Amino acid sequence: MSEAARTADRAVPGHVDFAHAIRAAKPAAARALEAKSVGREFEAVALTDFVEHMLPDDESIVWGGQAGKLWRGVFAQHLASEVAASGGIGIADIINSMLDEQKGPAS
Repeated sequence: MSEAARTADRAVPGHVDFAHAIRAAKPAAARALEAKSVGREFEAVALTDFVEHMLPDDESIVWGGQAGKLWRGVFAQHLASEVAASGGIGIADIINSMLDEQKGPAS
């Protein structure tokens, strides 16, 4: 929704901006957990390419053909997400500390 549409919606009597109300009601712990997931998601994306290159080449029995190429990418994404979720290789920690520094001590 554009900023103009949101402003127009607020001008309507009785209109409630539900998205704003939900964000305001979200507890601080949930916001902190959500911020930590940013680093984890970035790490998973960064690891996907590395994991895909570690898998056997396209000429193998399992990964050959068009379907094998598709599933190879899906498998690499899933495996990278699992590695990142289980502690990863430290990229998420770096991203999260950088985000914490940007927020400053007031958050």
